[in-house]
Amino acid sequence: MGEIGARIGIFFAFNGIIGLFATPIAGALLTTEFYWWRAIIFAGTAMLVGASLLLVARFLVARRKGAIFV
Repeated sequence: MGEIGARIGIFFAFNGIIGLFATPIAGALLTTEFYWWRAIIFAGTAMLVGASLLLVARFLVARRKGAIFV
């Protein structure tokens, strides 16, 4: 159980740090003319990068364990 708590804590730490940086970046991309497409592309790109990193991590763990399912 302690390992699960540590992993959840690390996840929330990264989530908090990213939340501190992503909001001002999206606001700067929005500008005073409210061009939403810039902020939407930033959010979509960030989600794709995050999903790609999770996929790479999953494959690395599966290879280390020698199993298909992690």
